[in-house]
Formats: sequence, structure tokens, C-alpha cells
Amino acid sequence: MLKSVFKTFQKQGAVEIQVDPDETDPNVLKKKVEIKKNRNVEKDYIIEEVIGNGRFGEVHKCTERSTSKPFAAKYVATSCENDKENVCSEIAIMKKLKHPRLLQLYDAYFFRNTYVLILELITGGELFDRVIDESFDLTEAKCEKFMREICEGIEYIHSQNVIHLDLKPENILCLTRTGYRIKIIDFGLSRYCAPDLRVMFGTPEFVSPEVLAYESIGPPADMWSVGVICYVLLSGLSPFMGDNDGETYSNIAKVSYSFEFPEFDEISADARDFVRRLLQKDAKSRLTASQCLRHSWLKDPEASTHQGHVCKRRLKSWVYRRKWHKAFNAIIALIRMGGKLNETDATKDTGTSSNKTGAPNTAETSSNIGNPEEPSKTEKSNTGTPSSTEKLGTETPSNNEKSNTGTPSNTEKSTDGTPSSTEKLSRNENTKNQTPEHQATPNIK
Repeated sequence: MLKSVFKTFQKQGAVEIQVDPDETDPNVLKKKVEIKKNRNVEKDYIIEEVIGNGRFGEVHKCTERSTSKPFAAKYVATSCENDKENVCSEIAIMKKLKHPRLLQLYDAYFFRNTYVLILELITGGELFDRVIDESFDLTEAKCEKFMREICEGIEYIHSQNVIHLDLKPENILCLTRTGYRIKIIDFGLSRYCAPDLRVMFGTPEFVSPEVLAYESIGPPADMWSVGVICYVLLSGLSPFMGDNDGETYSNIAKVSYSFEFPEFDEISADARDFVRRLLQKDAKSRLTASQCLRHSWLKDPEASTHQGHVCKRRLKSWVYRRKWHKAFNAIIALIRMGGKLNETDATKDTGTSSNKTGAPNTAETSSNIGNPEEPSKTEKSNTGTPSSTEKLGTETPSNNEKSNTGTPSNTEKSTDGTPSSTEKLSRNENTKNQTPEHQATPNIK
């Protein structure tokens, strides 16, 4: 599984072991984690500067005192039992997922109602940020390498009876800034497979049709997201994005997408077939992660002859749109939070009980600024924490709750990947001006 994990060299007559920076430290993979309750994390780690933040709290860089190794310390404050259950579920899943393509949990603490998760420190940044860099020559062959890495991680996740449920470009990081190794992060929404598992959360552009329909889901829900990620990586276009969330959901429900754009002119038939076999309405018809690795497009990426170039201009526009969208939602959330705080201050001045006026506590604030408009930082950290800008929701609804797939698109599209001439014109104009819409999804928490 691992190639060249160790590099050995002679020093002063002794053989020392050095971990290849393009691989995961085997000691991290072997580490058994148990939550250390009522123990201050600072007894074992030197807590340093903040490197990320979000609705969950802050992430600090830290150094293990006993080994001097750097890690990331993610602080998660809990104010109720539900918060604790969510964090414990994330910890339990991460403890189970020991694979070099996945972000690893190294330690965990609970002290004074706050969980601290010690995670691998990933310095390579987001995959899409790396590939749009001017110095990176993005070809289809390089996309093959990255997609194989992603599918290897997903194959392992599914082999452990777990579904990720929030696969998107922001949750795929590069291990380093030079290699091709990736890390899949963010297991906050992950679930164990169950016979009748139904959820109502995800990220609009990447969520599968069965999630929108509130039907039973399984590993194929992740494979749909892999197909969308691959389509975007190869073209810089979003296959289902409409002018608003309702239109996006309608396009997903109808599996309405196309390859008939100039951005696919240099992309091989193998790559298109790979995407097409993932973006299937029938979940059972989609490729599994194992089948993806055996597909002709990914079978041997090192020997790939597909040297067509990806349209980086379009991909840059897509990445910047996503970042602008996050920043916009964060501002809206802060404005709403400010209104709540002002209301609380006014209540104090008039002597009214804060309990009666709904003064925001931790849980209440999370609900009011929550999905899909909760704050998040523009850059994704390596914390494994859900990006909070584009979720459909974070709670599983009752069995009688149905999704709203939105208003049908004004432009009807075919489901065989071939648009009409009218659709092509509409789609090209739409992708040239892909600007984010404020998310307001009815009937979805």
C-alpha cells in the first residue's frame, strides 16, 4: 500500500529512519486513541498559534512535548448532550479509519466541556488551490493520479462500513505542495452504513439524488459526489449548478448535465465514460470505489497517455466563486449574530429576563446561524470539520420529513449527457457568469 514510506540514511555509524514527507507517518497510523477525560491537553502538547476556525471553535498548531512532532489541535466546545454525541461519533469513526489517504486522529481530550482533537498537520493546502496555481501544469494524466488517490481513500472508507456523506473539493487536501498524495478530511457528517439510513444534509452541488429525495442511502451516495468532483476537476464547470439552489436540485434530480462544452475538447473518452458511470440516477448502477480503480481510465495512471490540458481559467473561476460564496455567507451569519447580540444588550438595559427574549446560548446560536448560512473561514483548514457554508442541514429529520428538490429549471435538459442547442446557449452563458446565490433552501434544515 505504501511505497517508500521510509528513507534510511547513515549518520555517525548508526541507521536512522526518516519518514518520507510524501507519505503518512506509520506511527500515526498505528496510534490507538482513547479520549483522555478531565486531562488538560497542555500537559502533553505545546499549544501554538491559531491556524483555522469555524462554527466548532478554533484550530491551533501544536507540538507534542514528548516527541517534538507538530500536529493540529481542534477545539470543540460542547454545551449539551447532543453536541457531545456528535463529537464522540466523529472521534469513533476517525479511530476506525486508519489509512494513509485519510486524515488521521492522533489523540483526543475532554476537559471542562471542551473536546480537543489532535490531528495530523497537513501543509499542502486544498487540492483545487494547488492545481490552479500558475506553476502547475494541469493535464488529464495528472487528474487521473489525483482521482486514483481519492478512490483509494473512498474504497477503504466503504470497506469499514462507513459513508463519508460530504465529499467535495474543499475536503480533499494535498499532503505536500509538491507530491500527488492527498488526504480526505471532514468526518463530521459521516455515518455507519445501516439498512434504512436516511439523511438530509450535504453540499448542494455535490449531493446525490437519493439524499434529495430522502431515500435510503449507502456508499453509492459518496460515489455520486466523486463523479461531480471529477467533472469539475476536468473542466472547471459544475455539472448541475443552476441559477439558485432550487434549480440545482432540479438538475440533480433529473441527472441533467452535459459534456458538450469546449472545456471537454481535450478530455478523453475514457475520462467521460468514468464520470458518466458515476453520475447515474440509479444508485445501484454507479461504479463502486473498487470498480473505479479497475476502470480503464484509472487502472494505470503512471502509464497514462492522456496529455490533454484542463481549462485552468474556468477552474480558477469555479474555485474563486466557492470562496466568495463562503465569505458572503460568513458575513450574513455575522450580521445575524450581531443582531442577536444587540437584542440581548437591549434586553439587559430594560431589565427583561434573557431567557424570555431568547438570548443566544451556544446551541441556540448554532441553530440561528446554521445551515446553510453558518460562518466559516474562506480557506479550508486540515481539521476534518465540516465546512459550514453550503450544507443542506446537519440534523437527520424524522421519517415523515421529505426534501424539497426545488423549482424545476426553466431550461429542460436531457439525461443522456447531450443538450439541445437552446440548452447549450443557456448553459454556456450560465457558466461564464457563475456567481453564488444566497442559499435559502425551504424545508431543509
